[in-house]
Formats: sequence, C-alpha cells, structure tokens
Amino acid sequence: MLIMVMDDGRLLLHLRDDEPGILHPGCWAGFGGTLEDGESVEDAVRREVEEETGIRVDRPIFLCDEVDDIDGRGDRVAMFYLKGGVAPDDIDLARVRASDCIRPLSLGRCRCRHSSDAPSRII
Repeated sequence: MLIMVMDDGRLLLHLRDDEPGILHPGCWAGFGGTLEDGESVEDAVRREVEEETGIRVDRPIFLCDEVDDIDGRGDRVAMFYLKGGVAPDDIDLARVRASDCIRPLSLGRCRCRHSSDAPSRII
C-alpha cells in the first residue's frame, strides 16, 4: 500500500469500492493491491498505483510491514510512502471511486482501514 504525502503534508487517499467481497469496503485507504507471481513487493506497489491512478511511482519509500487480521484472513500489508511531486489533479478519476487529501489529524473522523465517479476533494 502506498500513502502519498502532498507537499503541504496532507495525505492523498482513495475511497475503496463498496462491492461484495472487497476488503474494507467504503473505507479510505492508500493505494495498492496484491502481488502477482514472481513480483517483489515494491514492484507490486508501483504496478498497482499506476493501474489505480495512472500515476507512475519510481521510488516508493518503505515504511513498515504488518499483518491485517481484522477479517481473519491475515493478509500481509507492506506500507510505502511518497513525499511530494503528486497532486490530486494527477489522478485518473476514471480509475478510482473517489480521492481526497486529508490532514493526518483528521484521519480519526474518516472511516479508514490500514489496509470512480466522484471528484477529488481537498480537506
């Protein structure tokens, strides 16, 4: 998963789909997905971010690695971040349900889990 930190310190997140079978539906999250066979974690985050947003990420910075066991699946989540160089208008909105820039102190008011028509919104 990639957390994008804007130049002003806000976090660029996306609203997860609310479809049956998707992990953490309707929650705000970073960008990412699952590994493909033979793929490194860093390559997977690059590929997933480009697939989901149209943004090419060259050097994601590793933050931490943890297990998301909220739903009993025990999925491994590798967290990366990117600081600056990306703006909300850079996201291909046809690929995401919604995106938003959120101040870190506001995360408590959002429905989040660490783990495509709505416009971007700045908070």
